Amino acid sequence: MSADTESQALMDRSVHASLDDGEMQTSTDRGQNLTECDLGPSEYPDGGWCLAPADALWTVRRYGAVKLRTGHSSERHLPLTVPQFFSHAVRRWNRWKALSVKRAGKWTKITYAEYESQTRSVARALLQLGLQLFHGVLILGSTSPEWFMAEIGSILAGGLAVGVDPSCSASFCQEVAIRSKAQVVIVQDPGQLEKILQVLDNLPQVKAIIQCEGQLEASKFLFTWDAFLALGTDLDDVCLNEVMESQKANQCCAVMYAAGVTEDVRGVMLSHDNITWMARSVCDHLNLGPNEVVVSYQPLNDMTVQLMDLWLPLCCGGTTYFADSNDPESSLISVLCHARPTIFLGCHAFWETVKRRLESLKKIEMLQKVPSNEQIHINLLRQARGRLLEHVQTLDRKTCVSWRDYMDKFFQLPLNFLSKLLVSNPACASLGLNHCTFCYSGTSVVPSETMDFFGNLGLKILQLYGLNESCGMHSIGHPNDPIQR
Repeated sequence: MSADTESQALMDRSVHASLDDGEMQTSTDRGQNLTECDLGPSEYPDGGWCLAPADALWTVRRYGAVKLRTGHSSERHLPLTVPQFFSHAVRRWNRWKALSVKRAGKWTKITYAEYESQTRSVARALLQLGLQLFHGVLILGSTSPEWFMAEIGSILAGGLAVGVDPSCSASFCQEVAIRSKAQVVIVQDPGQLEKILQVLDNLPQVKAIIQCEGQLEASKFLFTWDAFLALGTDLDDVCLNEVMESQKANQCCAVMYAAGVTEDVRGVMLSHDNITWMARSVCDHLNLGPNEVVVSYQPLNDMTVQLMDLWLPLCCGGTTYFADSNDPESSLISVLCHARPTIFLGCHAFWETVKRRLESLKKIEMLQKVPSNEQIHINLLRQARGRLLEHVQTLDRKTCVSWRDYMDKFFQLPLNFLSKLLVSNPACASLGLNHCTFCYSGTSVVPSETMDFFGNLGLKILQLYGLNESCGMHSIGHPNDPIQR
């Protein structure tokens, strides 16, 4: 997908919105209003063509609806709600491993069927607490399975999933809760709970607070995660199903708040179609399959991160591993080495830190088998890295199907096995990236020196660009593209 084609395709379905109360805003319609007769049959058993009436391409009302730009969308990418998208994933990948997290020193897996069961429990509990349609559920904490279930469960229950950066202040949380009309707050631990308690007197609309981890003195409005899930046991599934079926793909389902000061709180409303269309489009572009593995460690209030960690694996049947929620950055390398991801989104700081760490090593472990002459070590490394870098820089899209296939062909050539034996294998394995086909850097530009350094190691860092306003992805590199600068 060329940059121009990709940009135009994303523009065709983008919807710009801002959460506030006020008059409906209109703009020039660059496409036709989507109706059932325009769409035809859907590949999803639940359909996907049911849209709410809309007169404008964007709205400032959380209960409003928007017209969709159909562009060149095929039947495969018909508008879907998140409940339809989630149900389809569960039906297709029922017994596959969806999530994996380390608790009490042991890795625990959650299948897609278990994922759905617990997420529906979250949704029923929210309804039992009195969550109203298009009112917020504020989610405050680091990435975890509970965060994923809270996000999707809030949407299933007809609310708005409102993710907040775990490093934000109490006053920022207060402003977000007020603007999103949050009725339920889900926090990670006692530290995050304290932020909410500091401003609770200013949040009369909040009906309950749920703490996922740590000790808690339960009260009328304070619940542990397990106690919260138990609330939904008395609610009939029929009630939840009715709420799910009433939702429309062109209505708001989530609000993204970038970290910032209280005076500059800006929320971005995303529709069901924003999320489900983007996930399916990226999966198709990258040709992702059910063996994909990702590692989640960054804050999920960034839609680029959320798309990579939560929505893409759902779309392709992949598995998400979680870093330690209490210290995600310190535990990252050990989790990478355990999970061996096929897709990895590394922030700019991650690649720079790893570069400095590897540069400080005098020798790569495999070189200990070579005679101890230091000059031999240096010459072998220089030759091996040089051959790898030259190969990376001349990558031709027409030559192969994937980056991994191309590297395999390279290593089959005479003498190139040294590059694999002495450089690529030990370096990639030490980072847990030896199975990674898609290594991405976030929206911050990675210096060419850093990209060349990892190219020397046989790792191609791909760039992507996106904002919350573009549903996390506006341009994404492919392993077969020429190396990016």
